Amino acid sequence: MPHAEEDEWLSFNDDVGHADERKSAIMDAFVQTLRRAAGGRPLVLALDHADTVMGESLSRELYEGLIRPIAYGRAEPLRLVIVAPDKTVRLIIPDRDSHMIGRVQVGDFKQSQLMRLARIYSHRLGCKPDAMTMRILDGISKQPAEHFDVNFFQVMTPYVTQWKDAAKAQEFG
Repeated sequence: MPHAEEDEWLSFNDDVGHADERKSAIMDAFVQTLRRAAGGRPLVLALDHADTVMGESLSRELYEGLIRPIAYGRAEPLRLVIVAPDKTVRLIIPDRDSHMIGRVQVGDFKQSQLMRLARIYSHRLGCKPDAMTMRILDGISKQPAEHFDVNFFQVMTPYVTQWKDAAKAQEFG
């Protein structure tokens, strides 16, 4: 068994010799470690907010070293969920491999779910909805719309002070 190595927090220098081979070796070691950790049972990895990963890294190192091997079953028992807008996924998955990807689109949510999802969203931001936030949401929930857009919380965050402050704190925290 290989032993753990302490990360020295040194930046990766692409200009040092054999950088591509080193990146490939790092990704291979990562995948092999995950496979061992899975112990033969399925292990699902979620690459959430993949659209925030540097496009070049996502379409090169991560694609070749993680996404492609998992998609083609060469990293059993690993499974991968990429959470990103379709336009991002289309940019990183070459047409030749598009048949290996199953897409799931998240649609709008029912008006009756707004308050529950708002509490969950607040919790993810690390806050408990205060009285002002609840009044805003209560007013919105009484609108004649049957559904709210899947991007509702993203759109509303800049206008709900508590969410805006919590999101900013997460960003800089």
